[in-house]
Amino acid sequence: MPRSIPRSARLALAAILFAAAPAAAAELPPATNAAAPTTVPAAPTAPQPPSGWLGLRLATRDGQVVASAVLSAGPADRAGLASGDTILAINGQPVATSEAMIAIIRALPPASTVDISLGGAAPRTVKATLAERPKNDQEIFRKLVGSQFPSARGVGLDHKPVELPAAGQPTVLYFWATWCPSCSRTAPPLSALQQELGHDATIIALSPEDPLDVAAYAAKHTDLAYTIATDTDLASIPQIWVAAYPSWLVIDRTGTIIGAHIGAGEVGAVETELRELVRQSAK
Repeated sequence: MPRSIPRSARLALAAILFAAAPAAAAELPPATNAAAPTTVPAAPTAPQPPSGWLGLRLATRDGQVVASAVLSAGPADRAGLASGDTILAINGQPVATSEAMIAIIRALPPASTVDISLGGAAPRTVKATLAERPKNDQEIFRKLVGSQFPSARGVGLDHKPVELPAAGQPTVLYFWATWCPSCSRTAPPLSALQQELGHDATIIALSPEDPLDVAAYAAKHTDLAYTIATDTDLASIPQIWVAAYPSWLVIDRTGTIIGAHIGAGEVGAVETELRELVRQSAK
């Protein structure tokens, strides 16, 4: 099973508009020899209606709400919001904290249109159409399919920049961590795939960890054939929200994400999609 991302990255997700509060586990009463009392079955709980979602990470800074990240191809992105924008009001209702803004958005149904008043050097108001709040982080990751991967850079083991994705070439961006057992199991087939495809495709293994830790791991695993790069806390691509490790994005030569996969069991699907992209590129 994929393991959740490190604490440093998880903390950044605390204000995601779609975060769901977990239900508390019920404790069982101690065992007793007395007969169990007769109880009337509780009435089934009515399902909660779907709530709105913008696809933003929020932060409260100096008494103002700031978009710390905008999910690629999400409702806020389509409306023109950008990372760093200051949000003053929703539908004319001032918001002073990220919690206040989350409450407003969640109270609205999907497909609602909201006016978002933005501050900063160029104040403006944009309209956004809310989507339905995803059930979990995995669902959000898969929503990236069809969007354009944002141009970014990692750092290679040689301390040189690594373009993300590889320019003009089918690319698999492999999100992994040195502590991830499932990543260790998927590394051999990915290395074999890179050797098979050679210069026709690029597999880039991107870790959010300290570069020194990644370099030490790579020194012990010299048989890895793909490119290894680091991007601490994945800070250079805040539009891409990684749910768990291992995860993969399969990207065509135009930079469009055509596949988003989570968990070791998906490595076969990654291989199939990358081979198909190489076949199409050879036409």
